[in-house]
Amino acid sequence: MAEESGIELNSMELVSRLRKGMVEFNENHPKRLQGDNVFEAICEYFKEIGNIRRRDDINLFTFTSLCNFGIYEIDFVWGKPIWVNIPSGVVKNLVILIDTKEDNGVDALVSLSEEDMALFEHEPELLAFAYLNPCVFGPVTRRSSL
Repeated sequence: MAEESGIELNSMELVSRLRKGMVEFNENHPKRLQGDNVFEAICEYFKEIGNIRRRDDINLFTFTSLCNFGIYEIDFVWGKPIWVNIPSGVVKNLVILIDTKEDNGVDALVSLSEEDMALFEHEPELLAFAYLNPCVFGPVTRRSSL
């Protein structure tokens, strides 16, 4: 589990802290995006994130979702995609959730450092519910209906 100042957090404590952080974020940051200076606020936000990413004492993870965007339905002139992925090594500690092409599942596109990925790929709880690098050319039978 996650550690803070040498104290191990269980998953319930971690979820509680994440929820609290989301509430604080939602109370403060949308106000920055109101008024005439929206572009400047967005630029400042990305500058802050860049500064945080460069710090050695912070391990920042970014999570986002492209679910319900219909990515597999978009014709990019050369046809609809058969697989959507992210280039490896571009951004570390990034998780993108995206709808699967053939059913109501969700894929998690995960980019980590080599050391973290080695641990992640051998995590028994993850392997019980997910496939690592499923086949691009055929349907995947899901391990879980979660």
